[in-house]
Amino acid sequence: RVKALFAALLTARSVKNDSRAVEVTKGVYIGSVGAAKNVEALRELGVTHVLTACGGMPREGFYPDDFEYATCAVDDKPDAAIDEHFDRCFDFIRDALARDGKVLVHCFQGKSRSATICAMYMMRALGMDLDEAMTAIREVRPCAQPNSGFIRALRALERSL
Repeated sequence: RVKALFAALLTARSVKNDSRAVEVTKGVYIGSVGAAKNVEALRELGVTHVLTACGGMPREGFYPDDFEYATCAVDDKPDAAIDEHFDRCFDFIRDALARDGKVLVHCFQGKSRSATICAMYMMRALGMDLDEAMTAIREVRPCAQPNSGFIRALRALERSL
């Protein structure tokens, strides 16, 4: 019960203080749960798809009539196998962009899981290395910081490309 109350308070703070998505590459935006709940701003940006990179959010999304949703339910822990979600997340973003859509990738704080997914996409789609992708992301989202396990997964991806 205390954990649920704490999560609700953090969500309320994020919705109030961190409610704007920012573009990391053409048509791909990053943000927190606050950005995902800011329907007016998402509409202004032309967002059509939302990729939720965390558990504990409504599976159908906050606004199922307004956006197409996909979920990558992964914990922000170094031992979480985020790389198991890379192909599905990449396909969701690629397919949305191919249909002239725009995608918000968000997690709870918009720091670790969402930054990891955005970096993965930029590496695979744009041929960037990890450092280039993270530099581009941090230029618009300075707090972006994948956890150590996610960095290892991205380094492994980098070696495989």
